[in-house]
This record gives sequence, structure tokens and C-alpha cells, in this order.
Amino acid sequence: MITIATWFTLLRIFLVPGIVAAMLTERWMVASITFIVAAITDMLDGAIARWYKVQTALGACLDAIADKILLLSSFGSLAWVHAALIPSWFVWLMVAKEILLVAGALVVGLEKGWECIRPTKLGKMLTCAQIFFIGWFFICHFFGWQPIKTWYGVLYLLTGGILTVLLQYAILGFKVYSPNLKKKHEKNL
Repeated sequence: MITIATWFTLLRIFLVPGIVAAMLTERWMVASITFIVAAITDMLDGAIARWYKVQTALGACLDAIADKILLLSSFGSLAWVHAALIPSWFVWLMVAKEILLVAGALVVGLEKGWECIRPTKLGKMLTCAQIFFIGWFFICHFFGWQPIKTWYGVLYLLTGGILTVLLQYAILGFKVYSPNLKKKHEKNL
């Protein structure tokens, strides 16, 4: 079922090509406004789904896909245009994380059931931090700021967040598959 929340998620997906095109052609005002609209749809879709109690499996799946498309495309475009600010290793780390998470979710979902798959609070916080980081890039760009030390500090914090989220999901996957730990895992959910 496609709900209003799902339409917001689909809008986020449809905005991504415009964001990428604007970044690659260095039309930063268009890129930033479009990115802000996409970020707002990310907040609205979940809030609407919870508020009106119209949460669906399709919506949850599309929301995760939309986040991945938005972030990977945005960071990839920034790395292409500003390689000095967004190193390629960071983008490849993000790609590797997403591939591992999706592969793990498919394995767990197919073997143990899709109800085992939920985003964690840490994963959601990382997504928010990445969105804010890109927004911060736009702010710095418009005001001519070049806080290089802070920039790389935050980039390394995001790297630590990515690695921590990967570890967290690996532990959760292990708990789902471990017969001795399964009961403890179910109590923690």
C-alpha cells in the first residue's frame, strides 16, 4: 500500500538525480535547496507514518533505500567535485558498509524472517549525522568558510560511526544466528 509517507520517500528518491546534477555542474544553490527538501522528506515520511499509524513494510524498505541512494549519491558527487574534501576511501567505505548491511539483511530476512530486520538507533543517528555533514558543507561553501581541521575531524568521526554501525549490525546478526544468544536478543528488542 502506498501511503502519503511513502510518497514523501519516493519524492526523496526522485530528487537525487537533480541533487547530483546540480553538484556536478557546481550549481550549489540548487543542490543545497534540493538536498534540504530531500532531508525534510526524510524527517516527514517517518513522522507521518508513525503519527497516522500507516507504517508499511514497503515504506520501511523504501525509506532505507532512499537514505542509501541520497547519501551515497551526495557523498560520491562531492568526492568527484571536491576530492580534497571528501576522499575516495570514505565513499568506498560507505559503499562497502551499505553492501554488507543489505547482504546481511537479505540473509537474515530470508532465513529468519523479515521481522528481525530493524534499523538501530545508532544507525539512524549515523544517517542524521551524514545528512547534517552534507548540509554543513553547503553552509561552509556559501559563507566561504574553509574549516579544514574541523572538516577532517568530523569526517573521521563519521568514519568511526560507520565502522561502529557495521560492528553493531554484525553483533546483532550473530545474536540472531546464535541459538544460545537468541533468547537474550529477543528480550533486548
